[in-house]
This record gives sequence, C-alpha cells and structure tokens, in this order.
Amino acid sequence: MRVRSKLSLPPITVTGRDRKDVVTSLSLWFAARPKAEVDDAPRNRTAESRAALRFVCLELLQARTVARIYLERRQRSSDNQLSIDAWQAHRGALALELSLSDWTSVVSAYDAVSSISSGACDAHSAGGAPSVLSASVSSPRINVELLTPRLEAIERGCMALAPYALDIMRDPV
Repeated sequence: MRVRSKLSLPPITVTGRDRKDVVTSLSLWFAARPKAEVDDAPRNRTAESRAALRFVCLELLQARTVARIYLERRQRSSDNQLSIDAWQAHRGALALELSLSDWTSVVSAYDAVSSISSGACDAHSAGGAPSVLSASVSSPRINVELLTPRLEAIERGCMALAPYALDIMRDPV
C-alpha cells in the first residue's frame, strides 16, 4: 500500500492583512503552478518569465532604495516614487517561478510598498490627524516605527528574489 506524503507548506503569517488578500495571493500561486514538477531537471525559463523576474527584481530593489532614503531623511519625497507596475503586470509569470515561501515573501514586500505609498507610515499627531509640520510641507514626515517593519518586509522580498536573479543572469539568452 502506498502512503502519500503530506504536502509541506511553510507557515504564512498574516498580520494586518485581509484574509481575502491572502486567499487571492495563494490562489494565484496555486493556479499558475504546473500539475507536476520535476525538481531534478534544470528550469527552462521562457523569455516572458526571464523578463518578469528582471522587471520585478529591479522594481523591488528600487523600492528598497526609496524606502531607505525615506528612513534616512525621515520624510517622503515626491522625487522618489514607489512603483508596483512591474509586479501587477508580471506576478502571474512570477508565480510559475517562485516557491511558495518566496512567493509569500514577495507578496508581503509588495504589500509593504503599497502601504508606504498610501501614506500609512506618515507621522501623525496624537489626535490621529497629520501633524502641522507634515501638513505645511509638501513632503510628509515619516514615522520610523511604522516604516522600519515595512522596509524589513521589502528586504525579505529582495532576498527571496536574489537566487532567481542570479539564476537568470547565468542562463544563456
């Protein structure tokens, strides 16, 4: 009698996220996966998946740099904008390439990018309204305690993509 092994899934931490977002993210990942994968064979990437990996890696690295600048200056700047365009355009192709744990790290990283872009890290006064300083200046002040964990999530996403980026650089064109 043959016993099936239990599918091993990494734990997924859901903090501050809507359950619908997690289900949508996991559904996209599972839907894009081939029915059977051979782990021993080298991955033969298509031009689309190579481009997707490049664009998303570059975009996430740029987001990390911008978030670090925000942290250093302690304010958001209009000349350094965060983008999620490559992610939105290529996340389906990326789902074919990334493991579930790497996919989860990248999704969390882009959640952090969206959060920073929306102003969730802007400093507010005790009453919850934007502070006088941030209201009078075109560049809002940044709350370091709110930005730091988001920057860490972006860095984890970059680390998750690093092996894939190195792999596509080694692949012959």
